[in-house]
Amino acid sequence: MSVLSERDIIRELGKGIVFHPLKPGSIKASDLCLTASEYAYAIGLKKCLPIDKEAKQDNPNEEQKFFYIPPKDTTLVWTDESLWLSNLF
Repeated sequence: MSVLSERDIIRELGKGIVFHPLKPGSIKASDLCLTASEYAYAIGLKKCLPIDKEAKQDNPNEEQKFFYIPPKDTTLVWTDESLWLSNLF
């Protein structure tokens, strides 16, 4: 198994890699950056996690949304993007 470079990822988009929606800045070096949505489910607790909000430190007029992942629990976090990889990788 090898790591794909930024060029490799861009070359494979639409062929061996489908990433939608592709936002500006989503590809960095050898990473495809995913955005966490507002939906998270704690498997151990068997419930959705509530979203908390607080003012951003650098801009108090904007809110930052987050959720706390319970200790020693597995949490599923939906992303705003969908990703499909060919089985050739």
